[in-house]
Amino acid sequence: MKESKNHVDFLDHLRGVAILAVFLFHCLATIFGIKFPWNGLVRDFSIAPSLLALLPIPACIGDAGVPIFFVVSGFCIHMSYQQSRKWGGFFARRFFRIYPPYLLAVLLLALFLPETIKIFFGVGDAGRLQVASHLLLIHNFSPDTNFGINPSFWSIAVEVQLYLLYPVLLMLVNNFGWRKTLFMLLVCQLLFDCVAGATSTLVIYPSLRPIAFAIGHYDYWLGMSPLAFWFSWALGAFIADAYLNKQPFPMAKASLISWFALAFFCYFVRPLEPFRFLLFAVVTAIAISKLLSGIRPTIRIPNFLLNHLRLTGNWSYSIYLLHQPMLVALNVCVVTFFPATNHHLFLRFWLCVISWFVIMPFGGFWYRLIERPSIAVGKRIIQHLGLSSKVG
Repeated sequence: MKESKNHVDFLDHLRGVAILAVFLFHCLATIFGIKFPWNGLVRDFSIAPSLLALLPIPACIGDAGVPIFFVVSGFCIHMSYQQSRKWGGFFARRFFRIYPPYLLAVLLLALFLPETIKIFFGVGDAGRLQVASHLLLIHNFSPDTNFGINPSFWSIAVEVQLYLLYPVLLMLVNNFGWRKTLFMLLVCQLLFDCVAGATSTLVIYPSLRPIAFAIGHYDYWLGMSPLAFWFSWALGAFIADAYLNKQPFPMAKASLISWFALAFFCYFVRPLEPFRFLLFAVVTAIAISKLLSGIRPTIRIPNFLLNHLRLTGNWSYSIYLLHQPMLVALNVCVVTFFPATNHHLFLRFWLCVISWFVIMPFGGFWYRLIERPSIAVGKRIIQHLGLSSKVG
């Protein structure tokens, strides 16, 4: 895997791992529901043995996908800005890379998915709120809109808001340095995770549920805000800064297996479950630090798999925009035209998994038709307006 000052190739492979993890998680969620069930403070292991063999590990690993995306995003955003140092060009690049493909994906869903059509063309304030919040990328702040059109879109809204916070991050770093800034952001994210863990735990006690619901209601807009993920995203920017300035990577010495084991353990303990995002972000940061330091995996990865991960990583944003509605549509079609499969969950699950070989090329088609031309248009506009400059 090659890397240059301007592009680190193995990040494409990490994006490929991330979108595959997200895809697997959504295959499970489409058929079996979002979560492996709880029994009090721990996961419920009394479910059917077949489900017990399938759900825990894939569901937990699937949760790692979005943290990987966030850390890689922080790394790439910092690299991108430091090479030009012009805010106009920076935000223009972000806009043309993210928003046109996102907007067209929203419109595509509005035209072809019945539930989305109801949202877009329904009567009343609820439909207008869904549309407006998604077009403005602020739907993550309310439970009424966060998962209203495409549940996967929540992270896109958070990422865009983190882009807007990036100048604030640089201001904090200039005033306090990276370590103090990261410490402040870590404390902030830990507080949100502690509140989420406490709320999730209080729910299991009937007498305390009103308190949990009250806390959850007022905490939602903060817990789903960019502040709750800022540290995880900033970790990537911190590593990129060390890379650009040829400084050592402190996280390269940390144990990847130990941190992964801790994240995996938290999945099975109810009060600790909200900390998984943070821990998987740390795992990703350690992996990037080790790879940049020249530490390579001891396991030989076949070239065909690396090539698939690289290609998938290049198309990952387009795949992310479209894959979950396509999974839902596939499941609806299978149950509608083959009613006997309604009780064959495993068959439907594996059909979802196999659909990757349709969804992945369709994501590539969307990348070539929409995403890449949008990026090219953005580059031409930036050059025409003189918003880009190289730093020596």
